[in-house]
Amino acid sequence: MTNLKSNINYTCMNLIVLSKENKKQMEMPLPTKMRVETVPGACEGQRFSVTLFPVEQQIKVKLHQLYVSQNQHFCVKIGNSLARSMDLRSILPAQYLNEDPEESLPSLPWLTDDAVNCRVAQVAKGHMNMKVLPTFQFICWWRVWITLKKVSNRNMTSLQDLQPQDTILFPRVVGGKTPETGNHFILWVFDGSKQEIRIYDSMHQYTTIGKSEMEILSYAFQNTWKMTEWTIRYPSQWHQCDQQNCGIFVCTMAEMEVNNIKIVTETLRGAQLEHLRFYHATSLIKDVTQDISKSSKEECMAEKFNVCTFQRLAAQGSLYPAVTKFHWVQCDNCKGWLHTDCAGVQDVRGLKFTCGCRNPRPLTFDRIRAIIQQHGVCGLIQDEEIKVLHDSLRCGQQRSSRMFLWQHPETSPRLKNLLKTKMTPFTDENTSALIGKLRSVLQLGNDSEDLDLLFDVLWISGSIHAQIFDAQLMNLLLMSCLSFKVTIRIISAHEGLCRYAAETFLSSGDTIY
Repeated sequence: MTNLKSNINYTCMNLIVLSKENKKQMEMPLPTKMRVETVPGACEGQRFSVTLFPVEQQIKVKLHQLYVSQNQHFCVKIGNSLARSMDLRSILPAQYLNEDPEESLPSLPWLTDDAVNCRVAQVAKGHMNMKVLPTFQFICWWRVWITLKKVSNRNMTSLQDLQPQDTILFPRVVGGKTPETGNHFILWVFDGSKQEIRIYDSMHQYTTIGKSEMEILSYAFQNTWKMTEWTIRYPSQWHQCDQQNCGIFVCTMAEMEVNNIKIVTETLRGAQLEHLRFYHATSLIKDVTQDISKSSKEECMAEKFNVCTFQRLAAQGSLYPAVTKFHWVQCDNCKGWLHTDCAGVQDVRGLKFTCGCRNPRPLTFDRIRAIIQQHGVCGLIQDEEIKVLHDSLRCGQQRSSRMFLWQHPETSPRLKNLLKTKMTPFTDENTSALIGKLRSVLQLGNDSEDLDLLFDVLWISGSIHAQIFDAQLMNLLLMSCLSFKVTIRIISAHEGLCRYAAETFLSSGDTIY
């Protein structure tokens, strides 16, 4: 078996390096029926003008008020896309709104994925036959494709009502060795009425679609479109000459597409790009849906690790949106607050609770080490405990962010992506042994749903037997991270740590044994 620990870094930390064969496939030409057209410059079209992007003064004032109001937490929700204060600030930092701006303003930052997704969703809102897929959608498809050569139905619910004449705006993050490691925004536009894909890339680097990407798209859209008969075009578009405004270009090109405005090839510079940032920021806050005064009790400490059961990064405002009444517990030492679900406690009456903030560092895990030495790693948890945990997760008796995302895969691909970057706390041998026990006890098969459950809930990714995938795919995606739920149960039972303390340890990537 390939060294497991190296594959954790290889896969879970988004540092997958494609094999020479995969690189070769990525560079192979498209199917012969597909035509690729590049339009270097149109004879007729719109040049950049601020009149295309009016900035309303009263909205600028509102944006400034939102920024300076320290006690207000706001968000913009468009369909399943959600942008918060930090996302708006990635479009336009607060310093740019000052009446007397500082002599030296900060550099304009890269836009967050949520800012781009939400703004593109906003420009498409209300337009018939216009749909939007978020940046993380392709990542979800790719993860399943590289292992099973298919896209599971659970990851295609957003396409259920897709019609042949529809248009899809699909922002992408590219530039890395895999779809998970990109650093540059581009826009794909799928035009069903013309049977063409238009690509917008302000750096003029990604002007076509690779063979493996087209295979994924052909599978995903097979019930509506026959992608191999489509044309790929790189139309006239505005370009950037910097490194941080690609997200602004994507938002702008999306709006040009929605409004059917043709443009000429042109390179935009400082003042023009700054104006566009003002425009997109002030446009986005027109759909502010929440102005919430938060007390300290409403801030769960687990949120900063993205492991809150009711994480507010998700669509619908939070995970488990139907839950409106929360139960809280306060740490007796640091006075921080946790949801009882996040703390892993039920009855808090008379409970003396500590979140683990005063535990000695580093944690030694002496009890767990002793059990492994005497009984092996499988002695850490009994078969019946695994079954009870599995059943309580499936029926909803025990709430879990990972279980919710598994049951509702379209809710927040971004959060699902963040939760996959955790490390196994055990050695290679112990990791394989414990995962083997989980599969045996739960009798999990090799179909895509069982594997999804195994990867996403029972562990983030895990070492699986070679007969599931061929050797090449096994080397590419050797699953190697234990179930957070199983691992947390082990840590809590043997070391007396609460769920939150176990989560923070697992986030560190340290090894137990």
